[in-house]
Amino acid sequence: MQILSVEFTLFLTGSILLLAVANRLAWPWLMALTGMVFLAIMMPWSLVFFGFSAVSVWWLIRTGSLSSAAWLAGLSILAVLFVVNKWLTGQGPDVSPAWMLATIGVSYLIPKAIHLLTEVYKGKVESLSFSGFLAWLFFPLTMPAGPIHGYPDFETNRQAHSWSLDQVSEGLERLLFGYFKIVVLANFLVSMKFNQWLNSGAVTDPGLAGYLDCIRYGANLYFQFSGFTDIILGAGLLAGFRLPENFNFPFLAVNINEFWKRWHMSLTDWTKRYVFFPIFAQTRNAYIGVICTMLVIGLWHELSWRYLLWALYHGAAIAIWQWYRSVRPAPESSPWWKRAISIVFTLQVVILSFAITKEHSLEKSLTIYTDLFHTIGRYVFFFM
Repeated sequence: MQILSVEFTLFLTGSILLLAVANRLAWPWLMALTGMVFLAIMMPWSLVFFGFSAVSVWWLIRTGSLSSAAWLAGLSILAVLFVVNKWLTGQGPDVSPAWMLATIGVSYLIPKAIHLLTEVYKGKVESLSFSGFLAWLFFPLTMPAGPIHGYPDFETNRQAHSWSLDQVSEGLERLLFGYFKIVVLANFLVSMKFNQWLNSGAVTDPGLAGYLDCIRYGANLYFQFSGFTDIILGAGLLAGFRLPENFNFPFLAVNINEFWKRWHMSLTDWTKRYVFFPIFAQTRNAYIGVICTMLVIGLWHELSWRYLLWALYHGAAIAIWQWYRSVRPAPESSPWWKRAISIVFTLQVVILSFAITKEHSLEKSLTIYTDLFHTIGRYVFFFM
């Protein structure tokens, strides 16, 4: 089932209709059932993962309170499931859309389950219902690729579920914008036209070619996933359900810290809450918290050396920026040209990081950096 397939369109349409027309009592059960059917079709083993996780988490939180031992036991179970899921992801065929969506769905399950376990442990969840819990965990719209939404917010949104023509208009706009990003920008312009031009031999300098391929990879990644998020958010609006944003023009960030407030926002917020703040509270060292947070984000994507290095790259970049701001605080206002330079510089930091994740071998990534270094050196020598 691909995003642009008839099957996915039918699934999306069915989810919208169920969300819009189901009565308040039947709604959570229908949502949970729809999510289960989706998993069973996409990849049956992922339904086993979700089912086992749902039973385990609910058994632990069913009373509305949680001991330290039970909380740690729940986290341990989820950690094992996470590692097994990532291992299975590495064994599956890279070209299978069904496999990728199913494994990504499980990857979003783990943070949600950790969130609820922790909030119940802290006593911050006032009420729990089994039907609401299942609807939240198996919510069909966010199951394939997020965004991560918290249980209390989900319940509040569900109880205040409403439908209006303004939301329908906004939802249709988001849907069209999302499909435009995927079909026109990602698939046609970036993946086909730009890629054809790169492979045509028009760029003979290996350093420049590698740099442009990093741009191709990053642009396609952004347009694909932000486009899919637009589709999901638009579908939710059509049914009167507003979901959290996940992207906010990240390539316009003026620094690397702001970039991560704009890129994959729900995951960044989750790691800030459940990784950075606890580590910072124990160590009182923001740099350690940042590195650990980025390591979690990197390994959440993939248990591999390349995402480990990518995480360290971004963690180091954020730590350097934070150190710089500690010795040189930001002015209250900056002229437009300084902001423009900051945006361009931040964009280069992000683009260069794609050389790590787009390649499956360290040697190829190092070749990109080496070629680019030689290219920059030649231009510097020429202008000197």
